[in-house]
Amino acid sequence: MRQLRSLLLLSFFCVTLLMISSRLAAQCGHPAVPSDTGSREWINQIRFDGSLAKKVCSDSVRDYYLMDLTKFSCRFELLWFMNLVFQDDKLVNIDPNVDHDRMWFTAVRRYPEQEILEVFGSLFRRAQERTGQLSLQEQENWLKRNDKYHVLTPGE
Repeated sequence: MRQLRSLLLLSFFCVTLLMISSRLAAQCGHPAVPSDTGSREWINQIRFDGSLAKKVCSDSVRDYYLMDLTKFSCRFELLWFMNLVFQDDKLVNIDPNVDHDRMWFTAVRRYPEQEILEVFGSLFRRAQERTGQLSLQEQENWLKRNDKYHVLTPGE
């Protein structure tokens, strides 16, 4: 029964992600499914020019931002940032893959682009500060307890 519930939850998550990707693709005029080779080529052509994040496109309700994950010094810093994003009321992550060098986010259009870019910057600085406050051992311990992106291998 528990496995069935987990399977249904996973299926719901996958369908939701595909719907968001399809909407992004339709509004931006480009394929947006992360596993699609064409979308990766299009995404990789976007230049950040030193910026942490960039507004890429919009629809009638939302703006879509791409973030440069190469700016993070370590996995702990990135996942602490993601933890902060989940607590934020303006920025929403729509791309759960932290193992690429870019990640999609969205925000409601009522927030000006500069305000959202400042949210990115503020959360990034907070993640950097937290990384500096913890020893490597403390970071590893936190990751063991909180890394929701950890892919289990058979036997784990």
